[in-house]
Amino acid sequence: MQLLKVTSYLSPIFIYLLIVLGGYVSATGSGLACPDWPFCYGKIIPDFTIPIMIEYAHRLFALFTSLFVVMNLFLIRYKSEYTQELLLTSFITVVLLIAQILLGMLTVTSHLNPIISTLHLANAILIFAFSLFTAILVHNLFEGK
Repeated sequence: MQLLKVTSYLSPIFIYLLIVLGGYVSATGSGLACPDWPFCYGKIIPDFTIPIMIEYAHRLFALFTSLFVVMNLFLIRYKSEYTQELLLTSFITVVLLIAQILLGMLTVTSHLNPIISTLHLANAILIFAFSLFTAILVHNLFEGK
């Protein structure tokens, strides 16, 4: 129960910070600093320049944030006292996360196609909204406990 509170409360915070970091990647022109995906110049840990560090930080923070989102679904799914509504919002968040990973890959491989980049941002906002809704449902479920 306590772990779910932590992961559900931190998920929207980390997702918001990831969106801000993505904006920084875009604003600094670092979006193609790693021109391949999922690696960077074919390496797990690339040779760093400032643009590569910015893009790579976005990718690593996305991985870290994704773990919280997936952990939420896992914790909710395997505890019987949680509501169907909570399970649904968490499941939708993970489905959107999978779409986000694919959109991130397409953003890089399409050389920052504006439509794909816009869809990547729009989907990030949906993920934020659903993770925030999940956190509110967790809070309401355990209020006073």
